[in-house]
Amino acid sequence: MTRRGKSYVRNSDCYYIYVKTAGLATFDKEIGLSIKRKRLRLGRRLQTAA
Repeated sequence: MTRRGKSYVRNSDCYYIYVKTAGLATFDKEIGLSIKRKRLRLGRRLQTAA
């Protein structure tokens, strides 16, 4: 995996999930996030989208 010009070795697969702004509230309620910094970022996006 290459990020910002630096290569990294991953021991497991990495996935990206793209959620449209209209689906953020549903994503938060149904799936949610376990990483605190990502939960905070999602919360800020939900506040600005409302």
